[in-house]
Amino acid sequence: MCGIVGVAGHVTEKDHRAFRQLLTVGVLRGPHGTGVVLGNAPNNNDEEGITSWWIKAPDTPESVLEDVEFIKTITDKKRSTHFMIGHNRWATSGDPDSDRDTHPFEFGPITGVHNGTVPRWVWENLPGISANKDEVYMDSQAIYASLHKNGLEKTVAHLCQGALALVWWDDSDKTLNFFRNEERPLSLTTANKGKTIYWASEPKMLEWILDRNDIIHGDVVSLNTMTHLVFRFDDKNKLQNPEITVCNPEKVYPNYIPKKESGVYGSAWWNFYDDYDDDTPPFVTNPYTPNKPYGTVYVDENGRPCKPNLFVKECDWCTGPLTKQTVSVFDGGSRSHEYHICEECMTGPDAGTIYDMYSRKRA
Repeated sequence: MCGIVGVAGHVTEKDHRAFRQLLTVGVLRGPHGTGVVLGNAPNNNDEEGITSWWIKAPDTPESVLEDVEFIKTITDKKRSTHFMIGHNRWATSGDPDSDRDTHPFEFGPITGVHNGTVPRWVWENLPGISANKDEVYMDSQAIYASLHKNGLEKTVAHLCQGALALVWWDDSDKTLNFFRNEERPLSLTTANKGKTIYWASEPKMLEWILDRNDIIHGDVVSLNTMTHLVFRFDDKNKLQNPEITVCNPEKVYPNYIPKKESGVYGSAWWNFYDDYDDDTPPFVTNPYTPNKPYGTVYVDENGRPCKPNLFVKECDWCTGPLTKQTVSVFDGGSRSHEYHICEECMTGPDAGTIYDMYSRKRA
């Protein structure tokens, strides 16, 4: 769970204060990191237009709000602030103490924040996106890398499972963008006679901060799910009415979908292949190739995934191939080693000896 807050449009000193308070109370949704994307432009409306700038730290909001560069930027009398996107990170993936794992993320002209969690097997299926330790190694990064490479519709189509609430600035067309699915909240309202918009993950929190600062606002409404909301600025950097587009493409599933493990930790018998999740589609897309990995899983002769993360290919007893749907797993002491036994051995004449030998090794 993370928190997203922000303000855009005609941003006054009072709006600056309200934003800082939104980000401060947003720590309740995420204490592990704070980030801000800020867009401003010269007061003389020269050709430079709105330019974006960001700051982040793996810490509570004070580390950002008290930063010298942040204070200098929002108090610069020669420039006007036109939007501020705030993010409070709850480290559901990645390193909670890492600056590079803290939002926002920037890929090309796109800089944005994400609230939600997407399984690794899903985001690794994004077209043209592959995990690597230097650039893309967690879900939020992969999403924005894909937005830059593939656009929103193709990205959403391949995000067949997971939670999304996204706010990003696209410097290529100077637009402020919003999108969410049903798994994460995001609410918006208008203020300053429609010249300003505010948003936050929690509507009650947004109402409280605006009322606390005597900011007259409209109704706080939830952004419709699977809807792309786009705000543009005119030649005088004034916020225009939004463009609203439904973005709900047909889902594209990968050729492999890992199964949640069942059974008891440390028990001699685990079954990985019963009770598939109700929302996962049929496993009928992969041809059978013995012991050939497809991503992070193996498939059996029926095209169904075998155990995820199966790093061994042979039975530890008979050295035969592990291609059956059921594999016995013995925990070899603090998960330091697992002994994989094929179904034939566990149901054959040596089953008692195997159980006695490998279960006793769990010291």
